[in-house]
Amino acid sequence: MKKTLLTAGAISAFTLLSASASLAASYKITITNHMDSELIAPIVIVATAHDRDIFRGHYVTREAEEQILTGDPAKLVARIGTDASVVHGEDGPPGVLLAPGKSVTFQLDTKVQMLRFLAMVAPTEVPDNYLTAVVDLSGLMGDSMGGDTMKDDSMGSDTMKDDSMGNDTMKDDNMGNDTMMGDHGIKAEFSRYDIGHDEGTKTITSVDGMGWGTIKIELMDNM
Repeated sequence: MKKTLLTAGAISAFTLLSASASLAASYKITITNHMDSELIAPIVIVATAHDRDIFRGHYVTREAEEQILTGDPAKLVARIGTDASVVHGEDGPPGVLLAPGKSVTFQLDTKVQMLRFLAMVAPTEVPDNYLTAVVDLSGLMGDSMGGDTMKDDSMGSDTMKDDSMGNDTMKDDNMGNDTMMGDHGIKAEFSRYDIGHDEGTKTITSVDGMGWGTIKIELMDNM
């Protein structure tokens, strides 16, 4: 994945290395924090083929737990490898958080169809919560690649049916009804979860509510 932060008018780009640069489409992605008072920690972006590196049964892997409890995605990124990308805001301390009402915009070059976004909610009010969304880029990819919906890509048949996620509480977290296609790209809503670490349950549960944050994705070619 090639990613580039677009700050102060400058474009930075990130690339998913699971994609050939010659076949990758370029997207402008804007993540906005809609929470009233809580901040979003650095955000990992990765193909959903790596969900097995994040989730294990009804809980998360040790590396994902580290990210959700501390906000530091380094161990999770190391586990996933070069397919993972990280973006962050400029608020804080420590200057890498995304404050309420703030947005971060960056370029992503990829041919991956299904992307997962994952970030800790900074524990200023509630511990061990995270935000996540799965976004299907196939509609936008079809526009940019002549209808090629990734049927020949390694992701095309990866439905995770053999993964430990099969019986996971996250299996319905596909954002299928929360991703809106519009004239200027697509918009997805973050969902919020508690991993139950402080309660000792170590079980993922959904946090009721909405309006935690949004992800807006546009094709760079259409801009």
